[in-house]
Amino acid sequence: MTAVLKIQDADGIRDFSGSDFPVAIRVSGQGGIRFGGAAESAPVAWLGFEHERLFIQAEEGAVEIGLNGVLLTRSSWLTAKDEVRIASATYSLKTDAGMLVLILVERPSNTQPVSLKPLSPPPFDTAIISPLPIQPKHARWRRLLLGMFILLVLCVVFVLAAVPVDIRVEPAPDSVSLNGMPPPVMVGERYLVWPGSYRVAAEKTGYRRLDELIEVEFGAISTLQYQLRKLPGLLKVTSPPVNSAEVWIDGNRVGSTPLDMLEVEAGAHDLRVTAERYLPYQQAIDIQGMGAQQSIEVLLKPGWGSLLVNSDPDGADVWMDGELVGQTPLQFEPMQGQHQIELQKTGWKAASAEVQIAPGEQIALPTIRLQKIDGILELKTAPAGATVLLNGQFQGVTPLSLALVSDQPHQLHLSKAGAISLLQTVRVEGGQRQALDIALKPEYGTLFITSWPADAELKIDAALKGPATGRFKLTTREHRIEVTKPGYKPFTTALTPSAGVAKKLQVRLQGINEVKRAEAKPASKTVTTAAGQRLQVIVIDKPVRFQMGASRREAGRRANEQLHEVALTRAYYLSEKEVTNGQFQQFRQAHVVVPAVLNLPVTSVSWDDATRYVNWLSEKEGLPPAYTEEQGHMYATSPLTSGYRLPTEAEWAFAARYEGGMRTAGKPLKYPWEGGLPPPPKSGNYADQRAAGSIAITVQGYSDGYPAVAPVGQFPPNKLGLYDLGGNVAEWCHDYYDLRPAGSAAGQPDPTGPTTGSYHVVRGASWRHGSITELRLSYRDYAEKPRDDLGFRIARYAEK
Repeated sequence: MTAVLKIQDADGIRDFSGSDFPVAIRVSGQGGIRFGGAAESAPVAWLGFEHERLFIQAEEGAVEIGLNGVLLTRSSWLTAKDEVRIASATYSLKTDAGMLVLILVERPSNTQPVSLKPLSPPPFDTAIISPLPIQPKHARWRRLLLGMFILLVLCVVFVLAAVPVDIRVEPAPDSVSLNGMPPPVMVGERYLVWPGSYRVAAEKTGYRRLDELIEVEFGAISTLQYQLRKLPGLLKVTSPPVNSAEVWIDGNRVGSTPLDMLEVEAGAHDLRVTAERYLPYQQAIDIQGMGAQQSIEVLLKPGWGSLLVNSDPDGADVWMDGELVGQTPLQFEPMQGQHQIELQKTGWKAASAEVQIAPGEQIALPTIRLQKIDGILELKTAPAGATVLLNGQFQGVTPLSLALVSDQPHQLHLSKAGAISLLQTVRVEGGQRQALDIALKPEYGTLFITSWPADAELKIDAALKGPATGRFKLTTREHRIEVTKPGYKPFTTALTPSAGVAKKLQVRLQGINEVKRAEAKPASKTVTTAAGQRLQVIVIDKPVRFQMGASRREAGRRANEQLHEVALTRAYYLSEKEVTNGQFQQFRQAHVVVPAVLNLPVTSVSWDDATRYVNWLSEKEGLPPAYTEEQGHMYATSPLTSGYRLPTEAEWAFAARYEGGMRTAGKPLKYPWEGGLPPPPKSGNYADQRAAGSIAITVQGYSDGYPAVAPVGQFPPNKLGLYDLGGNVAEWCHDYYDLRPAGSAAGQPDPTGPTTGSYHVVRGASWRHGSITELRLSYRDYAEKPRDDLGFRIARYAEK
């Protein structure tokens, strides 16, 4: 049938014939205007066609319908140039070839949807419509034919120039459209469109509306694929019984609980809920979208534990991590983690403790017993310089200020060389300064000196005492002993008498000619003993001064390694290797060993047996013995002879650390090898990883191939050609042991150590040693009895 009305808007161009009337008008939820059958379910107005005329009639109680700026309350005829306003959309009416065309002038806004009240179609009220003049039918036919011809031409042109456009939308939409000018033509599942700009629209319940502008180019076949996005889901988050917990989605804060109807895009998200003093809650969530409502109830777990703090006495302020939290006795709820607890009370010392607490954990700290604030004891002695021990702990030397726990007894022990030790109990009041002056009583010992020649003179501490041979009462401190006679080399030594024990000193002065012979350059760089040992000469052309001990800053240093200067003036021989089982067996037939260990260093021998061995060597070669035996014990001659003996501690250190003066710039070795820890391969026999099961401290990452003692000479020698000065077995030295190293006080050259003592010096690491302290060449040890890792090497002064 012939169209009498054309409507042109965002949905395209639609024709309506007389049989299509009445035409319903509806406003959609998005504010769009719909005409025809799709609008009949909830019309806001109707278009009617009577007497070849078009009219409009509004539904009561729907939306406002305006005609030419006037609110429409009843039916009204429509003519060309009329302007009809429906909700927020405006249409203008014009004629085209005798047909009315309703054209959308202002597009409705989708941001403010219109709420519609469903209405049922009312009967037409035609009585109020005034008749309009009717145009002659032949004029209308002419215009209709002309219009059809033009339309046919346009269709042909359109078909020739049109471009097929295939629109594919996933998921399948409820509606899809392609709008633009000229309007697209639907052919099968494709649109035929004129090249230009078009707008693709698609809708589906639960998804966002698709509205996109496209450009269609001439000659191109376009396939447009779209994926509809789901509408957001509605999320409800609660956290009973905690309110105002912060809610985070994908790292963004979105509000606080209780949170209701939060729009969240469909898909996977990370939900995090936090509240003060509670553990953070985190969960992966999957939002369904499409307006679906989802609820999540979060149960936050407490982030604190319970801590009970008691003190003796009560009433101490409790500070946690620098913040005052209460007074003892106190039970409170700190957050999880590690905390520093400190108790403070006036008149008492502060006390602290560290505590690690987990959520929900209940901890009761042991009662913290506070100590009263210290008092100060100003201690002086006459003479000064007394060593002070307080409750068995070294504090220093007098004069000294001591901080003592108040109102408690303290054991004060004072000792000084040459004075009787004093033990006294002291108390001080808290916060008070108390002076204590103590006069120490002198302590004496007896010294018997036998000299040769007998008429030699004696000086003690530079004071002339007369003939050197005699009995002398001296204080029990270190004294400098000098024995002199014209034509003889003076003898000097440092000696400390002992209370209740008489000491003996035998002095044999050397004539000048004997001294000259002894100080002459050695005739040979090496000598070989009667037992087959080879000795290397350590040449000293002029007095050599070097440092023994270690700096206080050196890692592993012990208190007996005081740094001090030592002088050597006499050349000496030192055996290349330690004395073996086979060599010692020549001296003592009872020392029975199997052949397999003949080349192992002899161990488990006492210092006395080691000196008996070197005296045996001297006797075999006609040399004066360096030691004498009295009541089953060996003592060194004074002065030392040119016979075989054990090396002095100073000689051992000079050969090991300075390599007999061959070290560049005089810098001593710290370890028996160049560099630091761990030792390079083949550095020596130490407590390596093979001994880890039997020795507590081993050298990590080092293996020397021997779980215990190794044959002598298995590792490279030092620059002097001396083997195993570090490693294999430790070595007896000539000197008696003292906390102060040889020569540190007296300053005499060629020191030989104290004249008496209970222990002898032991130098060098052994196969049992693996710590940084023991591996250093400055390490000083001492012993009284044999050990399975302790042996010896031999020495003697060099002669022409």
